[in-house]
Amino acid sequence: MDVRPFTPVPDQRYLAYNLYGVSNHYGTMEGGHYTAYCKNTTYNKWYKFDDHEVSEISVNDVRSGAAYILFYAAVEYKVPGRNS
Repeated sequence: MDVRPFTPVPDQRYLAYNLYGVSNHYGTMEGGHYTAYCKNTTYNKWYKFDDHEVSEISVNDVRSGAAYILFYAAVEYKVPGRNS
C-alpha cells in the first residue's frame, strides 16, 4: 500500500505497508464484541483471536466488514539506482 499521496511531506524512502493485524468490532457504540486477526510473519499464517479461542484462518477471511482498526508495518524496499 503506497500512502505517500496522503502524507504532508513526501518521504524519499520507498516504503510498502504490510498488514499484520485487524481489530474487529461487532455491535453498537453502547456495547458489542471484539475479535482480532493477527499474522504470524515467521510462518506467514493468520490467526483469529476470539475471547479464549484462537484458530488459524485463511488470508481471505482477514477482509472484514467489522474491521475497526488496521495495523501495518512499514517495510523499506530497494529501487535500483534510487536507494542509497
